[in-house]
Amino acid sequence: MALLSKNEGMKQAELARFAGVRPSSISEVVDRLERHGLIERRRDNSDHWVFRLYLTEKGILQ
Repeated sequence: MALLSKNEGMKQAELARFAGVRPSSISEVVDRLERHGLIERRRDNSDHWVFRLYLTEKGILQ
């Protein structure tokens, strides 16, 4: 979440690379954070296959 607070709008693959983990591992973490309402996935405006990650208000307060 600290990475996202400084780099909002990252792709999931970018987050995995910054965190030094496999994309499949970060996917599980992102799913869990999304279920808890801490982050949200938004479609990229220029590429509708890509999702970008953003902290929610609840995530910012954590």
